[in-house]
Amino acid sequence: MKKPLTNTIKIGKPKILRPNFSPNVSSSQTVRSKSSSLLDSKKKDPINHEPTSTTTKTHLKGLSFPVLPMLITAKPADVDELFIKKVKQCYQICDFSKHTTDAFIIAKDDVLREILSVLKENYPKISNDEKIYNCIFSLIAIHILRTPSPIPPEWYSTYDYYMLTDQIVPREWVHFSLVYEIAIQFFSLPQFDPNACLPLCGDIIKLAIYKCRTTNDKEQKKLSKLFLVLFEKVPKLQQFAINVAIFSLTRIIYENEPFTSAKPILYALTGIIAGFPKPLKPRHLKIFHEVILPLHKNNYLRYFARELFSCVTQFLEHDHQLVIDVLKVILHNWPVMHPEKQIIFIDEIALLSSFVDETFLKECIRLICPQLMRSLNGCHAAISEKVLSMWEVNDFVWLMTIEPSVSYPLIIPTLYEVGMTYWNPEIRLIVSAVLNVLHKNNKEIFMATGENLKKLKSVSLMNGLTRAAKWKYLIITFEENPKQKRWELHLLSMLFEGLESIDPYSRKLNQS
Repeated sequence: MKKPLTNTIKIGKPKILRPNFSPNVSSSQTVRSKSSSLLDSKKKDPINHEPTSTTTKTHLKGLSFPVLPMLITAKPADVDELFIKKVKQCYQICDFSKHTTDAFIIAKDDVLREILSVLKENYPKISNDEKIYNCIFSLIAIHILRTPSPIPPEWYSTYDYYMLTDQIVPREWVHFSLVYEIAIQFFSLPQFDPNACLPLCGDIIKLAIYKCRTTNDKEQKKLSKLFLVLFEKVPKLQQFAINVAIFSLTRIIYENEPFTSAKPILYALTGIIAGFPKPLKPRHLKIFHEVILPLHKNNYLRYFARELFSCVTQFLEHDHQLVIDVLKVILHNWPVMHPEKQIIFIDEIALLSSFVDETFLKECIRLICPQLMRSLNGCHAAISEKVLSMWEVNDFVWLMTIEPSVSYPLIIPTLYEVGMTYWNPEIRLIVSAVLNVLHKNNKEIFMATGENLKKLKSVSLMNGLTRAAKWKYLIITFEENPKQKRWELHLLSMLFEGLESIDPYSRKLNQS
């Protein structure tokens, strides 16, 4: 729901929220490139403990790519047979360990590209023959059915996000990429009949979800696309596909499944969730509460935060009331000792403000304001700046100003305190801009809150002076050591406001 325009920090058109998912890398730091140590890592996968390899090496002397006629020039009666021969040629796995420009590698590349071109153009037309189906599925299985390479040890760091900068692409990806495209184009053909190969389609769905654990970003995108194509073309297996994807995400949450598989699976689920009917069915709400929300607890959330937020957004498009459940999970699992994850959650809260309706507005304000003010008053300047940047977002400013009688008393005292005492002068300057925004949006409530704050400060100050007077009496009456007495009076003047006059050291400085 689009919120009405409000006064934000910056004058002019309010900014559209664009959460920052990139790691905080200073200008002096350089992006880490792929090193050989990543591929030679001995860290074992928590699920598969057997040694892994990126490809099955075959001796070059056993390869053979005889020259065959072009498919486009073949007679219609010979197209299917020639197509099968070319596909079977590509069963052979080339060895990329020596030269990437070997004659066999180039020959296989040419054959794969020809097959892909025929499937894209659907000319010459391939018939629905069982032999062709078997050949295509065999080609897919031979190239995709590989043990995924383990996650590099550096990626398990919760503070240095190597997984967002490292590029791990095997040399064999040239051929694997073409096979993925062939599979996608084959399943997208108008004449493709899923009923003729239903069990094999189910196997490819399971294989695609399993391979999502790969650390290769390019392969993850191909797997997501392959999964979505099969989901669209095979209606009988749609619920099965959702169950397989949800099961894999559940293992990430509860059974230490590699976190890398969450990104492509969530990306694929985003489009599927968008097609859920309104209102949401109980089984869809179960996915939201038992899978999507618990993923916020993952220590490596930054790797798949964008895709997770997209899934959450699609659920909220169906039912705005779910925003309360999301906020409760975020605030309950607030990462006090994890500043990077706090920044991610602050971005998500700003995003969720677009789905807050007036019917549950007050509840949302009471949920988020205390935690945001605690983060703002913390010593981490980056977190404080991120909280203050939320007042550049029109929907969040609307949320904070539409019910000022509820929100102003929760945020103005902390803003005043930060504006007066925070160690970073830039933060104090931004706080003054935020206070100005709140004043412009509702002057009456702002002034009333300020007066109440002054009264509370006065009462607090008087209570402090009463306690300090008792301590002063005890020090003067019972402390016999003059040096120790001066030191205790000095500490007392520092602990309580308004007692600067009793500080013996400050009096000596003034006299001098």
